Amino acid sequence: MAGHAYVNQVQDPAAQKAILNALGLITQLTTRIVALEAAALQNTATIDAKDQRIVNVAPPSADADVVNLATLRAYVASQVETF
Repeated sequence: MAGHAYVNQVQDPAAQKAILNALGLITQLTTRIVALEAAALQNTATIDAKDQRIVNVAPPSADADVVNLATLRAYVASQVETF
């Protein structure tokens, strides 16, 4: 129970065990969150939208920007000859 001395103040051994288990899970989740944050901040990280729409995308301003549908339609319309 190192680092969690206050758990000793709980009289019920089952409650102590439950508290320590909960603290262990919180520590695991914290570790995973830190890892996810680090991956998200890497330039090489991939974003998976899990088949969800990405909305409110501004028109591109740099060559590497994503293109929204309105911008693409306007470009295609400007390039297509009408008969």
